[in-house]
Amino acid sequence: MLIWPQTMAHRFCLALLLLAVFGRPAQSADCGPLKILSTVQMQPLGRGPLMLVPVRVNSVRENFLLDTGGSVSQLIPVAANDLRLSAEPAKIRLYDIYGNSAARQTMVERFDVGNLEARSLALWIAPSRSGDDYRRDFFPPPRWRPRHGMDGVLAPDLMSNYDVELDFGSNTLKYLSQDHCAGQVVYWNAGIAAVVPMQFRNLQITVPVELDGHALTALIDTGSPRSTMNLDVAQSVFGLAPGAGLNRAGTLGMTGQPFYTTRMRQMSFEGVEVDNPVLDVIPDLMHPSAQAANTSNPLALPQLLIGMDVLSKLHLYFAFREKRIYITEAAR
Repeated sequence: MLIWPQTMAHRFCLALLLLAVFGRPAQSADCGPLKILSTVQMQPLGRGPLMLVPVRVNSVRENFLLDTGGSVSQLIPVAANDLRLSAEPAKIRLYDIYGNSAARQTMVERFDVGNLEARSLALWIAPSRSGDDYRRDFFPPPRWRPRHGMDGVLAPDLMSNYDVELDFGSNTLKYLSQDHCAGQVVYWNAGIAAVVPMQFRNLQITVPVELDGHALTALIDTGSPRSTMNLDVAQSVFGLAPGAGLNRAGTLGMTGQPFYTTRMRQMSFEGVEVDNPVLDVIPDLMHPSAQAANTSNPLALPQLLIGMDVLSKLHLYFAFREKRIYITEAAR
């Protein structure tokens, strides 16, 4: 079942770089061995490929969606209310793929991911409708309950001051110190590792991708169950159109806008090859909404999103300081 519209309800692009992070670990002049600072066991969200990370918000256990495509970490409104957190207007506005916006933040006294701890941390509040729809879509009545499933989003703003390892063979998340010898990171038993150059701008992790011979830029997105292409790219780069390479698959949330699927020949990025990928194709509703709100923010849906249909088969190491992602096949 296609669940793209539901799973993307919490995803935002950010116009302004926001560094709400755990304390930066000390650096030394001489490189050293890898040092694991925190190891967390993830668990699947429902029966799909998305992963939940156990965290503690003000000492209360919560489950946050692992979302490398989410830019900023968030609480859904139900969880914020249960924690009795007050929300304040934010200075900037965030947009989801439906064109919905959010401009509220809350301050938590303490936030823990395994052994790592942050104090006085600002978290965004996701749009109310998006948060509620997300829970119902994964846990429909009578199984749906207010505190069952996902309580928030763990995004790159709480990752980038560390190296981050995602092992989808064992479903573990690890934070590691960045104080180590460059390139000496693949410590697990593996074959040849792909080394993919990445850009980390505006809290988004992107990599160069080749799709059917065309060079594109893709967002690494563990918060999306399926890999996805911007409809504008499908039309302008590949000449696809509804009924001519694009098969209608449903509507995008409450917007009524149709979205599609298409099968391509090959997607590759620095040694990682995916043959005959099936991509969801969705319209860009972020940019028009931002323009309608009279913002000068150049928001736009990325050209491609590499989702968990691909990533769940991999073992990834994000070396943010090196601007590299080291990738091997996940051991099963």
